[in-house]
Amino acid sequence: MDFNFEQRYERHSGQVPIEGAEPGKVLKARIWNFIEPIAIYAAILIVVWVSMLDTSKIWMLVTLGGMLLWILIFSPMVHFMYEKDVFLPPEQRNLWFYFFECRGMGSPKKYFFGNIERPVTKSRKALKAKKKAGEEIASSKTPLWKRKKKTILILLILFAIQFSFAIVGYWPEYMDILDDAGLPATAAVGIPVGIGLISLVLLALFAGFSLLIRFDTLKRAAKQLIIMISIGIPLILVFCVIFIYNPELPYFPQPQGSETVLDKFGEWEFFRYIAQWTGYVWWGYVQQLLFLSYFSIHFTRAFDIRTKRGQLLAALCSSIFFGLIHLPTFWLSFFTWVAGFMWALFFMKSKNLFVMGVCHGAMGTLLNQLTPIKFSVGPTSI
Repeated sequence: MDFNFEQRYERHSGQVPIEGAEPGKVLKARIWNFIEPIAIYAAILIVVWVSMLDTSKIWMLVTLGGMLLWILIFSPMVHFMYEKDVFLPPEQRNLWFYFFECRGMGSPKKYFFGNIERPVTKSRKALKAKKKAGEEIASSKTPLWKRKKKTILILLILFAIQFSFAIVGYWPEYMDILDDAGLPATAAVGIPVGIGLISLVLLALFAGFSLLIRFDTLKRAAKQLIIMISIGIPLILVFCVIFIYNPELPYFPQPQGSETVLDKFGEWEFFRYIAQWTGYVWWGYVQQLLFLSYFSIHFTRAFDIRTKRGQLLAALCSSIFFGLIHLPTFWLSFFTWVAGFMWALFFMKSKNLFVMGVCHGAMGTLLNQLTPIKFSVGPTSI
């Protein structure tokens, strides 16, 4: 896979040292970005596994909470202070860009208020032609929600369809909940419609699209999504076929009762798949917020990803971490290692957490529904 880091958006991505950066500062930054994720990851594993010895778990929650604050908030702020003149060109040296877009998230500032930069139209000739024709020129000063209205509308329609499938897929369980709560039949339609409308409004107008989706790389990331799913889903299906003919596969969990992989294929329902995927998209987003936007980002700065060797090393380190966290479930750890390697490579190019969450949800849901692999991880799964 060839990554062209000579393009403007990649040179300004916060991963590659800028021209003229002091070699001494670059070396220190690389060492720091290599040691920190390893130290944080080791501390997380120690806390999680040692917590088996403590019944209260309060100290574990406090410690992990502090680490999460460091990972999500304080680490990018501290790194920005000391590394902005190493990885960011002068025009990009602002905490807002480093904190959100460099980590694959959307920019609330650009979404609501736009950004004071050059017009979106890159060609001067095209810009003059538009001015001469009296056409409106989309400037980066224009808020993203105005410039991306069609994209936002398409996303809202897709979310509405996905949510509708989720209701259909879980309709029996949903009706049982209504019966237990003693709610009238009208609530069967009113509640999901109300929740759906509120969710779509929140996504479009408030913290949803502005924070969760990076629009400037969305088109490129969507193309990558097709490639990732085209690779991931066949691998899962091949694994299922292998297990059908080799039911004693080492480390593979035996299905409960007489259920087999063939039974799971027979029970598979499209609506149930979409229903589970609906929630898994956002759970996948949360996981990738930790692994791609923290561990993977640090490793891409630790290695020189302008070379293929650097790309592979950075992706390998990140994927090993992602796989190990799913132990002791061996095959789940194996699949997450393979998927994590692929996601890390594509994330270097697109920096779009939302698309990675969509892919994570699609592949994770299929793996969960077609195989008896346990999805519980950590000491509680022993």
